[in-house]
Parts: sequence; structure tokens; C-alpha cells
Amino acid sequence: MIIFVAFLLLFWGIKVVFNNKNDLVTLGDAIGLLGDVNGDGKVSSSDYILIRKHILGQSTLTGNNKTRADVNSDNKINSLDYIKVKKMILSGNTTNPVANNQYTCAPGYYLEANHTSCTQCSIGSYCPGGTFSKSSSIQGKSMCPNGYTSVVGTSSQTSCYLSVAAGKHKTSPTGTDVEWCDAGTHATAHNSNYNSVDKCITCPANTYSSMGWGHCEPCPSGQTSSAGSSSCSSSSSSSPSSGYVITTDSKYAGYSDITSYTSGTMNYRIIRQQGHDVVLIWVANAAN
Repeated sequence: MIIFVAFLLLFWGIKVVFNNKNDLVTLGDAIGLLGDVNGDGKVSSSDYILIRKHILGQSTLTGNNKTRADVNSDNKINSLDYIKVKKMILSGNTTNPVANNQYTCAPGYYLEANHTSCTQCSIGSYCPGGTFSKSSSIQGKSMCPNGYTSVVGTSSQTSCYLSVAAGKHKTSPTGTDVEWCDAGTHATAHNSNYNSVDKCITCPANTYSSMGWGHCEPCPSGQTSSAGSSSCSSSSSSSPSSGYVITTDSKYAGYSDITSYTSGTMNYRIIRQQGHDVVLIWVANAAN
């Protein structure tokens, strides 16, 4: 019986080998006979028992076993599949390589015209997989949206992508138009998937960027910036000079300066209190 099934599979273009237990094993892209859950080359009561146990939660089908159990190819295993397998057994349709001349391709594969085995999806297309009938046209393969491409074996449209240059972002989830990043943001060269939001990234504090930059530049020494800045601001360090008095500093006498700086006509001291508190004290010109 095994030899007979092997010849049948070869006739339909599906490669076969025997393992060390003399069980039939199908190779290649085609998953094989729908309803043959255990992969023994025929549909039998053992297969609908496996489906029933899966439905009742007594066991779990995975991989190709699960794919072959989805006889009506609706991406779920339920009583409809169980009933269909029983009908296949009663009708005697149990050893055809594919039930009802249908061929199941895994995600990332499609059925070529007039073929009985599956082919891996090519660059620029996507193939969700599914069950197809032999036909004079290609089945299960779609091209990526205009302007988008994909890698070999892509299974979904949202995995198609648009290549975006550094310093730019896509203006809409499904479009191909791009524009420069605003100042204070950046974007490295990247691939943006179809129907995905594409935004430039805000520069962190103490960095900056101009429009269309692919990175954020650190502020020069002695300068700072807030997040999303297009430039950094300078601060000049100086000690209060003669002619200035500290108007509210008497209670802070003896505390060490962390730093001091000048802004406009005002001088400032930053001091440390009790080892951790930072206090800003302003000083005024006593001569005025």
C-alpha cells in the first residue's frame, strides 16, 4: 500500500522518501493530502479522531498536521473539517495526493499555472498561502503595492516595504511620498512597511538637528538644549565680580559653589545644600 501511494504522489509531482520506519514522508513545498492529518498517505478514522481531540482540547495539532486538518481551508479547525473528513472516508476519496484536485501551499508559497507543487514567493510579491485548484493561471500570489517591494517568501501585504532615505519619512501609511524630517528630529535610512506609520524621531536633550538630518548632533561643550531642539544655547561661567552683592545669600554663607554664570545683566550662583539640594541665587549690581 505504501509503495502504491508513493507512486501516486510521484505521479502528481510530489517528491517522496521513506524514513527508517518505512513510513511515507512527503517532501517539497506541497503540504500534501488535506484530511491526512497524521501524514500517513491516506485519510482514515485515525485522522478524524485527531481532529476531534483537537476540537475538544484533548490534544493540539501543529505545523503541517494542523494545515492538513483544515480541510475546508478557512484557517480554523472545527466540526466542519471533522464532517468533511468522515465524508471523504465514506466516499472512498482517501488516497488522492490532494482532495478534490486541490493543492495546499504554506504561507510564503503559491501555485504556479498548471503545477501541482508550490513555489516560493518571489521578490516584489506576497503569498498568503492557501488551498488552490490546478489552473492555467497563477494562484495565491499578489504583487506588492506600487513603489513597494518585498523579500523572497513574503506572506502578507503589510510585509511589503518602501525604502526611505536618511533624514526623511513617509507621509502616509500606504503612500510612497516622503518629506524631510523637521529640525529637532531625525531618521536613519530605513524600510517602512506598507500601512505602517512612519515618523521622524525627536532628538533627546542636549542634542540638536537641522531639517533633513539623519542623526542628532551632541551639543558642544558648555552648551545645552531641551528635547527636540534645532540648536544649543551657551552659558558663560563667571564668578560674581566686585560691585555686586548677593541679595539673599547670607543664610547660605559657607556653602560651596557648584558653578556660577552670567545671563544678561544678572549673575547667578548654584550652590549645594546638605549634599544634595541645588539652590539658584541671583545677584544684583550694588553700584546701581
